Amino acid sequence: MSSSLFALIIVAMVAAIVVRRKMADPESTFGQWCAKTLKPRMAQAARWVACLTLAAWILIFAFAPESDRGSVGDVLQSFRKAIGLEATKDPDARPIPPPFRIPGPEETAKPVQGRQ
Repeated sequence: MSSSLFALIIVAMVAAIVVRRKMADPESTFGQWCAKTLKPRMAQAARWVACLTLAAWILIFAFAPESDRGSVGDVLQSFRKAIGLEATKDPDARPIPPPFRIPGPEETAKPVQGRQ
């Protein structure tokens, strides 16, 4: 990452912190203006953002090719396979190493040497 981009990100973060503190300060005129003008509209703005996000995801799903579409069940099943909760049908699949695998009901977790 270039140093100018890094500096720009730091400046933006500092500016966001300063503006946020001024908005929350009831003593300043900017804080009073924010409380009077922006605060009542925030719930409605959050609702609009949520609805627009949902609409965007529905459009993405509707216009995706059939082969790229999935279901929530497919996603959850692939997640369960990835963390070792569901056995794979591939006999050549390597098991997930012990620190990243959850033991099954018939297994017990074995302590690792050097850890307590």
